[in-house]
Amino acid sequence: MNTSNQPPLPGVIVPAFGHSPGGKTSASALKPSGWRILWLVMLAGLWFGLANAPAARADQNPPGCTGSGLGILLYTSASDVHIGDTLTYSVTVFNGTGVGPVVCNATSITAFIITPDGISHPISLVRTNLSNGQSDYYPNVVSYVVRAQDILPNNTVASTATDSGVIHQNTTDSEGGGNQGVNTQVSLPCIGIAAQCSGSTGENGVINFSGTVTNCGNDTLVNVTVTNFVNGGQFPVTFITNLLSGQVASFSGSYVPLNPCSPSMATLVAAGTDQYTAAPRTVTSSANTTCSDALTPGILVTKTCPALPVAPGQLLTFSGSVSNTGNVTLTGIIVVNNQPAPNTAVFTQASLAPGAVVYFTGSYLAPTNCSVTDTLTASAASTCGVPVTNTATATCPIVTTPLISVIQNCPVNPAAPGGLLTYSGSVSNAGNITLTNVVVLNNLSGATPVLTVAALAPSAVVNFTGSYLAPTNCLTISTATATGESTCGVSVTNTATTSCGINTTPALKVTQNCPVVPAVPGGLLTYSGTVTNTGNITLTNVVVLNNLSGATPIFTAVTLAPGVGAGFTGSYVAPANCSATSISTATGVSVCGVAVTNAVTSTCAINTAPLMAITQSCPAIPAAPGGLLTYSGTVTNLGNITLTNVVVLNNQSGAT
Repeated sequence: MNTSNQPPLPGVIVPAFGHSPGGKTSASALKPSGWRILWLVMLAGLWFGLANAPAARADQNPPGCTGSGLGILLYTSASDVHIGDTLTYSVTVFNGTGVGPVVCNATSITAFIITPDGISHPISLVRTNLSNGQSDYYPNVVSYVVRAQDILPNNTVASTATDSGVIHQNTTDSEGGGNQGVNTQVSLPCIGIAAQCSGSTGENGVINFSGTVTNCGNDTLVNVTVTNFVNGGQFPVTFITNLLSGQVASFSGSYVPLNPCSPSMATLVAAGTDQYTAAPRTVTSSANTTCSDALTPGILVTKTCPALPVAPGQLLTFSGSVSNTGNVTLTGIIVVNNQPAPNTAVFTQASLAPGAVVYFTGSYLAPTNCSVTDTLTASAASTCGVPVTNTATATCPIVTTPLISVIQNCPVNPAAPGGLLTYSGSVSNAGNITLTNVVVLNNLSGATPVLTVAALAPSAVVNFTGSYLAPTNCLTISTATATGESTCGVSVTNTATTSCGINTTPALKVTQNCPVVPAVPGGLLTYSGTVTNTGNITLTNVVVLNNLSGATPIFTAVTLAPGVGAGFTGSYVAPANCSATSISTATGVSVCGVAVTNAVTSTCAINTAPLMAITQSCPAIPAAPGGLLTYSGTVTNLGNITLTNVVVLNNQSGAT
């Protein structure tokens, strides 16, 4: 049974018949209407007891009393609390309501309160005997500081008040009493915050952060704020009017650290109040997040030689630049040169912002040399004290003109293809400075130099000869390459290309053979033959024609290498003759453009079969004796060859 933290109305006794854990106490007094309802319920109970009470006995006190009315009421000082708050408990010990049936007297009354920590606290009673309708109110008899370990799963702390006494209602006194439990709501305000940041780049980089704020308690939080404590100050990040239990809200923000040289820590503090409780409490939570500016100090120095080299002893003026290649300001910039003496100051500047470039010039007298090498050194320190340095080395030439010249000559008598072609030439120093490691190579003579000279003074000339096998070609082109290096280390080269003629002798030979079995007149006579390149140069467009085979070539070849021969066959219709004479003519052009020709004549026998027939006929009318007898007849060529000087004689006609 839940009660308020106030005593009952005067003259009303409320018996406690039990308790109902889990209820939350109220901060206001119990309303009279509630008391009336409770009173009526209890009166009904008392009447029920009277109706069922046993017959009165002599030891009842007072006589005729019915049952026990001993009970207790428990009150708390607050309707809800926080961990660490102090609860005070008050009780009313009573015997009956004072109305309705008369309850029996109670004596030897004791009472105690069990606080949520399980400790039992006895109550010192002013009266230990209570008659019908009597009650005593004991304010603030027990104190208890709320502990986290005493909180029940329903977020309450439970306490119980109990009283007991001797009830004078039977022959033998009995023990009776009542108890009441009160559950007080515990507000567990909790706020959580998580945050993370992302580092920036450069001395003015912005660090961004984000995170979440969580109501991890059991009551709504109001006026939730997130504040960023950074750079020695505090800066509001977000404001949330209400944050329900379990609700999560996101936030984000950014800042520029005051000191980019070291990591900066931002402390994000979340605060909120459980406003809807009896004694609102503000809770806070914080999260630290540390990020850094990524600082990369850098310096770059450059040096450029003068556009026009100067002569020894003249003023050599160079130029250069120094730049801040990092993302943080540099201070104390100094550029020095090792020429004409070490640590010769060239340029200074107090500071240089990221990305800034400054230009400078310097000069000194050029030494008597081929070139001069100097090194510029730039040094500085970042605003965070990190030193940086950089060097630039450049070699500036002194005015020199190294030159080399080479010539190459063909042999007086051209070489034949495959023969040794010996050429000549010379290499000379055409410049104004000695050349070293002079080498002459010819592209057709292989990797072995045709000439090597350790040193070649200006205007000096050295002759050389070389050779290689002449190719099977009309001419040969070779290149002589002369290389060297001046004493200043400058490489020079020169080439000479010559085209030398080759002594070529283009020649062609053709043969022709009759068939093994002679053809018959009118039959196909097939002959064979060969065409051969008997010269020392490749022939092109080789063609063989036969005067009896018509205009169609009996052989063609795109190219025919020296010494190579090829066979061919041809045919024509054999004439009606004893033999046939034909001419095969071969033509071609050397790769050098020289035309060659050759012909062969062959007479092939014809397989002839000469044959003739003769007939003779008497006259149709016989002649008279002594008369002229005229006869007739035929002579026929039955062979395959023309007959000449055909004569027919008759023995009776005479010698004609």
